[in-house]
Amino acid sequence: MNFLKQDTRQLGKKLISTLWFLGEHAFVATLFFVLGAGVIAALLFWQYVIFSPQEEKDGVVSEFEFREEIFNALLFQLEQEAASVEGANLLNPRDLFNPS
Repeated sequence: MNFLKQDTRQLGKKLISTLWFLGEHAFVATLFFVLGAGVIAALLFWQYVIFSPQEEKDGVVSEFEFREEIFNALLFQLEQEAASVEGANLLNPRDLFNPS
């Protein structure tokens, strides 16, 4: 029975000395944790940003072609609106609440 008491006392002393050591060196441990987090963040950045597949230049449309496509789409939309206005009967408006 005496053996068990001495074993728990030694275990308690080791636990207390370990906690004191961690308490005395908490700032250094925090610095190591922050440094480790920075290294992990840098590795993730390197893996997923630096080595990410880049877009090839074949798929890039020139600015002139892009503007021409937008202009043609806008002209088409304006022509459709003009045709719908011309086809509308302004003297006999539609009933919005009772469509027939």
